[in-house]
Amino acid sequence: MLHLPIETDHANHGQQEGAMPVAENDADELSCLRSVMQLDRAELATILGTSEEQLIQWETLAITIPENVRRHAKELGNLCHSLRQINSQQEIVTWLRQRVPALGGKTPLEMLRAESLERVSVLVNRMRQGVCW
Repeated sequence: MLHLPIETDHANHGQQEGAMPVAENDADELSCLRSVMQLDRAELATILGTSEEQLIQWETLAITIPENVRRHAKELGNLCHSLRQINSQQEIVTWLRQRVPALGGKTPLEMLRAESLERVSVLVNRMRQGVCW
């Protein structure tokens, strides 16, 4: 299982705010990731480097996710967790879709789609340290 460090509200998952979601399988965890980042399946599939059809199978049939995709999803979850330490849920969603000068004028989602997770993660860590972007 992925065990993504995604903060949720207790209304959706029966837990206190800030608690880790309890997912019974990888499918639940992918759904949590899509929910936090407010992505549709096509967007998340592109970021994970897979097809939307494969993502649907993983989510609906609870098929085990390949290790390379599981690792990438966990890194995205870590990114979301870092963002939640400095922003609200709505601010995260807005930030993911706005052009950022430190990313060459691209949006964080564009960078994630281009397999630049590391560059976005570095920027988020700088933001957490108070370095302007």
